[in-house]
Amino acid sequence: MSTAQSDFDDFDEGDGSTGLSVIQSPGLAGAMERATIDGQIATAKKWPRNVEKVVEAIYRLATKNDETAEMCVYALPRGNKAIKGPSIRFAEIVVQLWGNCRTDAKVVDIDRANKMVVAEGMFHDLESNTATKATTNRRIVNSRGGLYSDDMIIVTGNAACSIARRNAILSGVPQAVWADAYEKCESMTSGDIKTLVARREKAVKAFARFGVKPEQIFVLLDVANLEGITLEHMPTLLGAYNALKAGDTTVEQLFGAKPGNGDAKKKGDLDAFAEGDKPKEEMHDKTTGEIKDEQKTSTDEKKPADDKAAPAAQSAGPTAQGSDKPASESPAGSKTPTTEAEYEAAAIAFIDAFTGTAPELSAWYTGDKALRNACGVGRVVRDRVAKKINDKFPEPQS
Repeated sequence: MSTAQSDFDDFDEGDGSTGLSVIQSPGLAGAMERATIDGQIATAKKWPRNVEKVVEAIYRLATKNDETAEMCVYALPRGNKAIKGPSIRFAEIVVQLWGNCRTDAKVVDIDRANKMVVAEGMFHDLESNTATKATTNRRIVNSRGGLYSDDMIIVTGNAACSIARRNAILSGVPQAVWADAYEKCESMTSGDIKTLVARREKAVKAFARFGVKPEQIFVLLDVANLEGITLEHMPTLLGAYNALKAGDTTVEQLFGAKPGNGDAKKKGDLDAFAEGDKPKEEMHDKTTGEIKDEQKTSTDEKKPADDKAAPAAQSAGPTAQGSDKPASESPAGSKTPTTEAEYEAAAIAFIDAFTGTAPELSAWYTGDKALRNACGVGRVVRDRVAKKINDKFPEPQS
């Protein structure tokens, strides 16, 4: 029997009333994919790339302006030096202009036992018919040893796919093609002495969106103050910001918890968000520094009721927790919202009192989806809550 006849035998003819068929064999799908790739290879060989023009195009586009050049570099400080390299944005420029190629990335394993996700990136050069794969592992555990929530695992998986795809592309395309463009991007990121003052101030302010204080940046770069940031530090500074923005790293991984600057609380809040919880209520009055009346307990004595109330507070969604008002005065009281109106009032109060960072607040909102559904929250209320979050953390002005 011929292959074509065998493929036709794999169709279910149904009852003959509609003339529609159902493919039952995965073999046909594989054959169709192979035929598609064979067609792409034939097209690539018919219209091959001009390598010299590609090199020029990559250089011209990557170095088009300072903003584009900055996006093409990432930096991850490790120990006393920074590991710098081309970012996923740079890899996207390379793969688009190289042409006649295929690229893909996917999560191949979520290893909950070892607490990591594994992503695989693929690059296939259709002209030379060579393929490159790159595998990346990312941890899905917080500093307390707890496993991330499902939403945070998805975010981490996407970041791992981005890294794996970048590595596959830059391994598949010869380095000689893009090396000059990348070196120029690094040079442009450094800038010159005339623009140093304005650029470093802008860079430091950009980190504030992630809740990073200038003092943390100074420790990271091993400088005493803002004036200590020189041209040599700029690629590392901007590269670290790009890595943070792209999800290649986190605030905790990049800066850690610095004593005396309040980051220990932010670190704990970030872990809580990763597990789907809310940040703990402030124990002290922000103005006077005194312990709040309703929470005045000795350091060696705890109320038994507190231990019982904690699980309920963690699962309650947007309650009065985090608000400066007593629970009885908050929009939703201390109970879990059960209606759309109660949810909106509690969520708005929670956002107003929130003292963390934009990513943390966004993670809370994502993790609160089940409660919104349970309360029957419609699009209008969801939009109002989302707008409140955006108003709390507006996009930085360039």
